[in-house]
Parts: sequence; structure tokens; C-alpha cells
Amino acid sequence: MTVFISFILLIVLVCSRVIIIGATGGKYGVFLLLAILLNARITKESQKMYEHYSNKGRI
Repeated sequence: MTVFISFILLIVLVCSRVIIIGATGGKYGVFLLLAILLNARITKESQKMYEHYSNKGRI
């Protein structure tokens, strides 16, 4: 369930950033795109760590 919620939040963030990129005329588009990719990567890594620790707790 938490994966689903974080996925929805990520979609909302991406959509809002796309609107910002359109509003600024693409000047900061590259930086925002890098920020989105970095954010997604960090989210994925933290999700893996969380699953790893939660699996340890169950055993």
C-alpha cells in the first residue's frame, strides 16, 4: 500500500514539475528533470532498504 501511495505522490510531483518547466519556458527544465530523476532514484533506494529491514523484522 505504501508503494502505491508513494507512486501517486511521485506522479503528482512530476506533473507539477512539468507545469513549472512549461511556465519558465524550459530555462530550468534540465535542472528540474535531473532533480526528478535523482528524487525517483533516492525513493527507489529507500524503498529497497525499507523492504529489506521489514523482511528482517518478520523472520
